[in-house]
Amino acid sequence: MPINILTCERRSDGKYNVEVLMHYPWRLDTYIQSIVAELREENDFRYWSYYEVDRSEFIYAEALTPYIRVVKNNLYEEVLYGDYHDADVITEYVNMELLFNSRYYDQYKVYFALEDIDGNGIPELFIGASDEISSLGYYDIFTYDGTKTVRPCFNLGYEIGRTSYLYAYSNGIFEIDWRGSAIDNGHKFYRIGSDGYSLELVESVSRHGDHDNPNAPMKYYRGEEDLISENELNVIVEMCRGAENAELDWIEIKAEANLITQNERTTIWDNFIASEGYLTHTKDWDATSLEYVITDLNSDGISDLIIQSESDAPFYNTWIFFLDGKEIVLVNETYGYGSFRYSPSQNAIIGSPEWKPFLGTGYSPFYKLNGTQLEYVFEIGQDEGQSFYSDDSGRRDISDNERISYYADVVNFQWNRIK
Repeated sequence: MPINILTCERRSDGKYNVEVLMHYPWRLDTYIQSIVAELREENDFRYWSYYEVDRSEFIYAEALTPYIRVVKNNLYEEVLYGDYHDADVITEYVNMELLFNSRYYDQYKVYFALEDIDGNGIPELFIGASDEISSLGYYDIFTYDGTKTVRPCFNLGYEIGRTSYLYAYSNGIFEIDWRGSAIDNGHKFYRIGSDGYSLELVESVSRHGDHDNPNAPMKYYRGEEDLISENELNVIVEMCRGAENAELDWIEIKAEANLITQNERTTIWDNFIASEGYLTHTKDWDATSLEYVITDLNSDGISDLIIQSESDAPFYNTWIFFLDGKEIVLVNETYGYGSFRYSPSQNAIIGSPEWKPFLGTGYSPFYKLNGTQLEYVFEIGQDEGQSFYSDDSGRRDISDNERISYYADVVNFQWNRIK
């Protein structure tokens, strides 16, 4: 997640001051090239900053800013019931059903995603929300007509989140599942039109009962008038869906960002070592056998901490720690043969290898640090001399040269003695 956009204010010269919380600034151009034109040099990887960008470059500022302000300032009640001075601006872009629904949950999070789902080179803006129990639901989509933000579902009269539900599929199709009542409902399928911003109707099917005679059979329609069977309706629905749900890189809009500079991170790790805070986790091991390294284990620009005990060398006990804001979290503790290493090309941590007591049989696991989780990715090894690659989907034989290539750029950590 490269960026949290926090506020965006229009200036008198027509440009915008955009306040953002940056993650991984060197990757920004590959993630959201259409959003930010230039970076300002800073000596930190996650920080408050202002970027001056043209309206054409920050195309969804008008739509994102109201959502950001609603979350950041906890304006749900004020917008719904109070005399908030920017209520008109909020309601022009914010789906009010999201605000109404948020009242019923203690945990309700709002997200946005940018995805070029129609492949025209301009990403669409998606708004979603979740109560952290149900799956994340879509609440709106915004497109761009070349000069301004367009809200196509709203313009078509749909109340997403109340009487209609929005879905997006990887084939570029959008579904509006509308529900007038238990006996009046249907599906409308759209794609973004050739103009790049309006929705073009692909199919429309519906079910209708007789309110005056509940026992009358349901009638099924394609379009407004073409009577079809229930089976034909189901076939059309499945044909239009025809793909998996779109996989969007959702970014949470947070009320407060837990900001920390690189210098602060270094200070936290240094204090953790100097104050012996690690002893809570390493108390069963000889303190004089402990050594550590502070390094970035997943190329996210955030330093992590590894401690190992060499008292049983060549077997090592290894602890990996992660900074969640300013809180130190133990991610993993492992005992195994050999020290942990790092592969830059795989952006993966190579764990302690497992070798069998007979020749040419064993493997090394590769992990990725994802937040506070150390996730298994794959393993590389040999089985009675035959090299192999294995992951959750299965195992396949590989050549010796391919096996060796996974270790070509391995980094052996430069350990520092704690005591």
